[in-house]
Amino acid sequence: MELSPECVAALRFPDFWQKNNNHSLQKFLYFRLASGNLENERAEYHQYNKELDILMEFFAARSEQGRMLSNMKTTFKENNLSHRVSSPSTMAACVPALLSACQHGNHRVFVGVHTNWCVRA
Repeated sequence: MELSPECVAALRFPDFWQKNNNHSLQKFLYFRLASGNLENERAEYHQYNKELDILMEFFAARSEQGRMLSNMKTTFKENNLSHRVSSPSTMAACVPALLSACQHGNHRVFVGVHTNWCVRA
């Protein structure tokens, strides 16, 4: 996604939005995990939602990017992710498995977006 300098400055994670083409919460979480500073579930969901809000401020609703962002935001709200956190310990149990899989080159392990953080393909 091509972003203006003002938009880049407003985002906390502009690299994610600039380098990836198919954006999703799942890919955002994987990006955050790869950067080594993944926070708790609620914080990550909040940050993703905040990033979408910032992006929507910079793109007209009728533009291609604006429609894409609107669809992403709708999907995020429909899944009601911020209210589906299964337990505070879910992420603590999941992250070591993801880190281990990443370190061993297993790219089939990914972060889930509905009720669990970890799903093995």
